[in-house]
Amino acid sequence: MAVVRPHEYAKMSFLLGLIVICWVGLTVAMTVTEALLLTHLGIRYLPVAMLLTASLTVVGSLTYASQLARRSLVWILGATLALNSCLLMLATWGLQRGALWLGLPLFAFYGSSFTLLSAQCFGLAGECIDTHSSKRLFPVLAVACTCGELLGGILVASGSARISPSGWLLVWTTTQALAMAWLLLHRKSLEQWRQAVVGANVGRHKIGLAQAVSYLRTAPMARALALLLASMVL
Repeated sequence: MAVVRPHEYAKMSFLLGLIVICWVGLTVAMTVTEALLLTHLGIRYLPVAMLLTASLTVVGSLTYASQLARRSLVWILGATLALNSCLLMLATWGLQRGALWLGLPLFAFYGSSFTLLSAQCFGLAGECIDTHSSKRLFPVLAVACTCGELLGGILVASGSARISPSGWLLVWTTTQALAMAWLLLHRKSLEQWRQAVVGANVGRHKIGLAQAVSYLRTAPMARALALLLASMVL
């Protein structure tokens, strides 16, 4: 892979593996939760499901943001994966006993999980990759997301006729457990990579308000991005 340099192979292998595992699970989750909601509850519950998804995502994001000041991102991601595994095991148990109404909260849980895992995985990547290298390596991580979705889609397509919804939930649970194990396996290396990035970034981007305004005046792309962000807020 030409864009990845030899000294980056270890950290990129970790990040690519983590993202592929998580996105395989998320693709399976998207399929099974949508199928449960639409098949057993009906499309009339879709607006409620979307509102519940947004509410759960807001709560999860605020909780995540509040914990960033107290805990490391590695700890938060590990705790998120562990909590997801436990909740999904309970949901699997409920589906096996005929609790088909679980399709509604599971749909919302998938939506919030997608947002939180995306933020945490790419946040962790930001801690492992210095800012100078990120513009070269982050597109590779985006490709890993697509590969995970492709593998998840192939998995669902090949087993849809033989595996029940509760079985797919168990597959989703397994991906969470595998991602957590992958994270724990690399915890020592993660600390080394993070410390190296902190040292590389020290003093690199100290910029004042005057410099920022000057940059906006001279860079058309920066002005376009600033206007886009302002329009999104307004």
